[in-house]
Amino acid sequence: CSPIVYVGQRKIPALLVGGLADPLVYPANHIRFARRCEETGTPCTLLLSENGGHCLEPVDPSRPSAPDMAAAQQAIAAFALACIGWEEG
Repeated sequence: CSPIVYVGQRKIPALLVGGLADPLVYPANHIRFARRCEETGTPCTLLLSENGGHCLEPVDPSRPSAPDMAAAQQAIAAFALACIGWEEG
């Protein structure tokens, strides 16, 4: 069963991270999931990396992925901290 069928049952924030050149998880799946979250009022953050593969590695080595892994890790950390209510200061 696809995870998308459960979206909206509980309004648990979702973080979707993927590469636009991912051959395993198609970007359309991330986009469809994010739209379903929006339709159901479920908080969702979508981060798609241009030229990123399955692990956000550059698929075309002559171009970097954007955002790269370091930026994605920062976004993941910020999302997790926001979910637990962490505030700097």
